Amino acid sequence: MIFLIIGGVLLLIIIVYFLFVITVFRTAVCRADKFPDIFSDVGAKELHINEKYLPEIRRGAEFIKNSPSEDVYIKSRDGLSLHGKLIPAENAVATVILFHGFRSFAEFEFSSIAEKYHNKGYNLLLVTQRAHGKSEGKYITFGLCERLDCADWADYIAKRFPSLPIAIEGISMGATTVLMASNLQMNNVKCVIADCGYTSPEEIFRHVAKNMCHLPPALFVPAFSLLFKIKTGHRTDEFSTVDALKETSLPVLFIHGEADNFVPCEMSRKSAAVCRTDHILVTVPGASHGKSYLVDRKKCDAALDAFLARTFL
Repeated sequence: MIFLIIGGVLLLIIIVYFLFVITVFRTAVCRADKFPDIFSDVGAKELHINEKYLPEIRRGAEFIKNSPSEDVYIKSRDGLSLHGKLIPAENAVATVILFHGFRSFAEFEFSSIAEKYHNKGYNLLLVTQRAHGKSEGKYITFGLCERLDCADWADYIAKRFPSLPIAIEGISMGATTVLMASNLQMNNVKCVIADCGYTSPEEIFRHVAKNMCHLPPALFVPAFSLLFKIKTGHRTDEFSTVDALKETSLPVLFIHGEADNFVPCEMSRKSAAVCRTDHILVTVPGASHGKSYLVDRKKCDAALDAFLARTFL
């Protein structure tokens, strides 16, 4: 009898464990369709926007919303329709392609920088990452498929504006996307700007499990990674920013907040340490995830302007 009870308890634990893994997978990896309204108080709270920065973010989002734009689409290598918002600049001198982060959207994440770029004469392409919003896709792959999408968007822009240099920039998962793409052939791409990117899906899953969910990575991550492989066809450890940066020919500007608890600053340091090309690492004391530009605009502006002046020459 005792063995039946023990067996029943173990079976229940296993069932609960796998149900938990499946629930986390659906929350983290399945597509994102609904996003908070940045202009509402409820939306601002859902986005965890500090009231100190809310007016600046809303001004930037308003600029993106009201600027003349064009919805553009490409077909991914695995057959998905991917969406982007193109904001052309008058007498453009360059194009910057912007990749948002995990379960987020470009109008929010690039609200602090979009108008600055546009005023410099840069076309803006705000990409909607696969499995988000107007882009097709069932699963988010944390940079593994997105890196190829990045190369395809660069190809689209190179054909659309053949005489203009291109910068690729991302924040959070978007930063990982552009870093992972940095070793791919991309015509007219002159540089990479990566704000608070993680090194690989495997490493960010382990970090979040341990430091945010308070779960032992050795217990949680293997089952999660197995489900990820079954559903997406990719291993969580099959590629990393480190792999790409060992082979890249592009200069890189790394930006990271030193108070980032979601993606630790050490991940940008690790990526920068292996980068084989000219690169700059800018860290911002007191800045949490994706907030470096808001916390110290002067420092980030200076680094960005110097980097672009050098790489676009």
